[in-house]
Amino acid sequence: MAKDDRLLNPSGRRHYRRRYSLTETRLGALIMAGLGSVAAWIGFKGAHPDPSLFANTPDLLDPGQKTIDRGPIPDGLAADGWKEGKLATFDNDTLYEKINGRAGYFQSRGFKQLWFIAMLSKADPSDTIDLEIYDLDATDNARGAYVGEKAEGIASTESSGGVWHIDRNALYLARGKYYVRAIGSRESPGVLSALGALRERLEKALAGGERPWGHHVLVDGMGVVADQVGYAKENAMSFDFARNVYSAVTDGDVEVFVTAAPDAAAADKLAERLIEGFVSYGKREESADGVWVVDQYLSAFSTARSSGPLVFGVRGAADRKAGVAALAALQKAVAGLDEAVVKRAVASSDQASSEEAPKDDAPPEVSAAPDASAAPTREASAAPRDEAPAGESHDGEGYAPKPYDPESER
Repeated sequence: MAKDDRLLNPSGRRHYRRRYSLTETRLGALIMAGLGSVAAWIGFKGAHPDPSLFANTPDLLDPGQKTIDRGPIPDGLAADGWKEGKLATFDNDTLYEKINGRAGYFQSRGFKQLWFIAMLSKADPSDTIDLEIYDLDATDNARGAYVGEKAEGIASTESSGGVWHIDRNALYLARGKYYVRAIGSRESPGVLSALGALRERLEKALAGGERPWGHHVLVDGMGVVADQVGYAKENAMSFDFARNVYSAVTDGDVEVFVTAAPDAAAADKLAERLIEGFVSYGKREESADGVWVVDQYLSAFSTARSSGPLVFGVRGAADRKAGVAALAALQKAVAGLDEAVVKRAVASSDQASSEEAPKDDAPPEVSAAPDASAAPTREASAAPRDEAPAGESHDGEGYAPKPYDPESER
């Protein structure tokens, strides 16, 4: 009886039909031939893509706009053997159409306008380069965006008024107020050669900017590599009152930072406000070498000091000794600044204060209660470590961080 139970055939390879009809055989052969033809067509189209697929279509983005201002893009930018595609521009209202989910990164760094143009190889249609030029309004913003997107371990090249590097199939360049990304379709000799030509032509066309004043402190005074100096235009260290802050990590794995205030009195208040912000994460300790804050979760040491109109400090030192050493080196670098550099720093703080101050006729801002049911956005999850995600910045007054939950690590 068990042998008659064929629910699961124990002889799956056995054929019970003595023969197959000619019609079945022909249909099977026809189906296999059709599937083989489809596979061959897919392989051919993959190796020979339609060039129109790489064409930019700004007409869909700017209907009715017949001509687009080339802005900083010089005539004849394409390398030899390459040609330009159509040009498109994006402002604050339309930036998300080009880089949805990443627009906030640039808008928090003074974004004004983006120019986009595709470069197409005449010899090989599969070689293309997407060129993006961001106007970020100031040299500090452009360099901050550049450092924020530079992969760790990639060496940069400093040039007069700018900095750049090539990472596999992409060129990244900050020059003056412009930040440039040129991303090739693949890492081919043709693409790499064209990226080199683009860099040379853009360095001639784009005006270089004045060296950021914070580099005089962190690079000249402390020996930090220039392309490791970060810059936060706003929300530095997750404090919404901390603006125009330069920061870097020393060889001793201690983060140091420096910023400026309009005058010495304002600098004293800002330094104390930073300390109070650190206290929201830990405990304040008074000692012979000043006030230090010990993080309640990481047991790391942080503090801030002022010297004239400048504010500086350390964050995340593994122990007090490392923090004191880094703070002493930073204080020495600040004390050695030329008067002209200090004036530039104060001028930048005055500009930040005027941008932050509300207009006389503007109604006071009212902060809405956060929506606990709202899901986190891609912008928030991708925020750099020195910035608070949207809606989570704080001013160090009454801010209570979430307690550490060991179960969350499991």
